[in-house]
This record gives sequence, C-alpha cells and structure tokens, in this order.
Amino acid sequence: MSQSAYDLIDTALITGGAGGIGRALAENIIKTGKKVIIAGRKESKRQSTAREIGADYYVLDTSKVETIPSFVEKLLKDWPNLNTIINNAGVQRHSRFQAQNSATETIALTSPRQIKKSIRISVARSTW
Repeated sequence: MSQSAYDLIDTALITGGAGGIGRALAENIIKTGKKVIIAGRKESKRQSTAREIGADYYVLDTSKVETIPSFVEKLLKDWPNLNTIINNAGVQRHSRFQAQNSATETIALTSPRQIKKSIRISVARSTW
C-alpha cells in the first residue's frame, strides 16, 4: 500500500482554516483521523467552525508579525506533536493606483512597491 501525504501528519495547524480552502483542508485531514488546529483573526468564526468540524482553534492575526513568536511558543507548548503547518491565511492589501500615462505604466510603477512590501513581511515572518 502506498503512503499518502496524510500519513505524515500527526497534528496540523491551518491558518485561515475557518472557511473556504482552509476549512476544506481541515475537514479532509480530520477525516483521516489526524488532529487539526485552525487559526485566524476572528474568534467567533474559528470557534463555530472548530466545533462543527472537530478541530481546535487559536486566534491569530498573521498581519501582526510581532505577535507570531509568542503564538508559536504557546502553540508548541500546547501541541508538542505539531508537525505540519499549512499557511493558508490571506492578507489582502488595497492599493490606490495613481493616474499615469497608461494602465501598463501604472501597474509597472505600483507593483514593485507592493512586491517589496510583501517580501519584507515574508522575511520578517520567516525569522521566528
């Protein structure tokens, strides 16, 4: 019998796990008998989803990078068998495009700033 990716999971943390793709992933992992923790910004949504699908939950706003180290410390203390993290949380940023000579020029000028901001956030998160 071949091994599936689910066989490698003991306990999984899914950020953004209360809805959409994250919830579907959580439900599928739970069906295989594994433990799942969902994390996200709004406690009420996490709490109700966790109850419905049989997961545990934590409140975490991944856009607040300074809170991540203490979250990780608590999570690992509470769940020493955690061995899988699915980073599904989506952070949407709204940008205001300024009028330029053409739509292409506007995108070309704005996109590098947004990309640089995303890279800085990702690097900051990966240092914990």
